[in-house]
Amino acid sequence: MLKSIMAGLLAIVLLPSTALATVPHKAITQAENVSVFITADSRVIDMTGDEPTEESEELDRPICSGSILASDGTDEVILTAKHCTESTVESFSSKMLMLRDVHFFDGDVGHVKAIYKDQELDVALLLVHSMRKHKDHIQLANHLGIGEPLFVYGMPHGFFWSLSTATAMNGNVEFSPDPPVFKNFLQIECMSCYGGNSGGAVFNMKGQVVGVFSARGPNSFWMTSYSRINRMINQLMTK
Repeated sequence: MLKSIMAGLLAIVLLPSTALATVPHKAITQAENVSVFITADSRVIDMTGDEPTEESEELDRPICSGSILASDGTDEVILTAKHCTESTVESFSSKMLMLRDVHFFDGDVGHVKAIYKDQELDVALLLVHSMRKHKDHIQLANHLGIGEPLFVYGMPHGFFWSLSTATAMNGNVEFSPDPPVFKNFLQIECMSCYGGNSGGAVFNMKGQVVGVFSARGPNSFWMTSYSRINRMINQLMTK
């Protein structure tokens, strides 16, 4: 019995190592240096009764991933998904969300000072003030081919830093899997991506960013493309 359990555990440990071996070490290091996870204070209000009542409250809870887009001293601009910044209202409950901190791979913690949300894309920028300077930031790609190998790096649900291999299913061909909520996305395949990967950068094998992880469907995943992110940045710079 013990032997079979150990064999199973060994298989679990070795499988990720095999997947990691396909990604160049330099690309992994680049992803580590620019990746962050984001925490928030959230309050869920029960709306089923005549008077709304507070149901639960969670403080400094990990919710999403992100990456360093730019920095100036100890001020950073963090790229993430817009849906990671928004409160939600459902039929029987309302979830109020307030972003709190950004946790860097090196252990540094920055406080969210301001949020910019794109009106059309599932993309947001966070202005963060941290304790230390972070000189590394993402480099956007300029091409994505059909079937190109990719990887996602982040800390889903705040449990542990992880790398998930992925594949570009349709290259630069955009889809709208569920318009108007989800539109203008690129489709990728990623067997070990989770909800907490939302907002995290999707990298190619050079360590360049090809998109931002946005949504999970029944058989595939979706990301906002590097070209749309670059267009958004250029529009901000000209305002």
